[in-house]
Parts: sequence; structure tokens; C-alpha cells
Amino acid sequence: MRSSSSRSPSRPRPAAPSPRPSPASRSPWTPRWSADPTSWWGVRRVAPTARAAGGFPTFGSGLSRHRGPPSAISLGGTAVKTLYRTTATAWGGRLGHVESADGRFTADLSMPADMGGDDGPGTNPEQLFAAGYAACFHNALRTVARRRRVDVTDSAVSVTIGLSGGGEDGFHLAATIEAEIPGVEDTLGQELLEAAHERCPYSRATRGNIPAEIRLVSSE
Repeated sequence: MRSSSSRSPSRPRPAAPSPRPSPASRSPWTPRWSADPTSWWGVRRVAPTARAAGGFPTFGSGLSRHRGPPSAISLGGTAVKTLYRTTATAWGGRLGHVESADGRFTADLSMPADMGGDDGPGTNPEQLFAAGYAACFHNALRTVARRRRVDVTDSAVSVTIGLSGGGEDGFHLAATIEAEIPGVEDTLGQELLEAAHERCPYSRATRGNIPAEIRLVSSE
């Protein structure tokens, strides 16, 4: 007979997450919630953020960096581990400020004159989307080229994002992807672009949602 001292201690029952406050109890411009690093499912109330001189909260005092357990997504019924996850927060919409959770990226936002704004010095969501798409697509291009033993060292990718629509129908995005691949024959270059378009996560995420045109641009 096993002694009682050899028994494994019982696991404590995890505490239930705190109730979420009503929207009316939250002050504007003040993020009030963050992921709870001690819980697999809950969220916890955090202290109000301090306000920076420009009228926006100082990042980090009210939103904590997500430190939850590794997660996975389901693709066709198969669980795929999440390799990387990042968080960015915006205050003030298109006329405000954006910042990444780790503080490595921070930018003020301005409305372009074409959209009726003052065309200020800040960036805008379309520029940020174009930059991320271009970097991701170029990396996909380099990957497929390396697997086919094609040198694309001097290549470059540009992405143009267009915003159209408005009114009752809302707004719509469209993307044009242009790549310059010096020293690579056009037919092979186009094949590489098509393969990169199949691989790039941005292309996969937007496929069927927004029009996307791929162009091989001459380096001459």
C-alpha cells in the first residue's frame, strides 16, 4: 500500500477571469485590457495608461506585451504552430499614432490630401500595408529562387496599394506587385513571381478578397 506522502499534490483550480467592464466605464484613448500571462484563457484589468505630451497614451503603461502560451491555427483540419506573433496599437484612427508592443516601431499618422486630409508628414495605413506586403513578397521571391538555384541578389519588389469606394458600399483595396529581377530571363522571372505569389503569407491572406496584379518590370 502506498503511503499518503507519495501521492502527487492535487492541482489547484485556476481562478476564473475577471469580468469585462462595460464600454461606458472605459475612458477614451485608454487601452484597459491586456492578455493575462498567468492564464490560458483570461484577460485582466490593467491600470489606465499615462498620456504622452502629444495627447496619446504612453505605450506599455496600459497594454502589456502578449506573453501567452504558444498557439496554433487550423489549416484544413491540421494544427499549425504559430512561429511568431506581434501586436501593434493605434490611437486616433487615421489622424493618430501607431506603435508596436515592443516599441521598435512607432509612427504618427496623417490623412492624404486625396482623401480630404491635410497631407501632413505622417504615414497612413495603406503605406504600412504596402511596405509589409513588399518585404514579405520579396522574401518569398528570394526563397523560391534559391530553391531553383536562381540568383536574384539584385532584385527588388514594389507594392502599390489603392483605396477606392466609399459611401454605402464602404471602401475597397487593390494591390499591384511589381518586381525587378536583373539578369533573369522574363519567362523564368514570371514563373518565380507566380511561385512567390503562392507562397507569400500576404498574398495568401488577401487572395480572393482584393484584386492583385503581378508585373515583371524590366531592369533596363
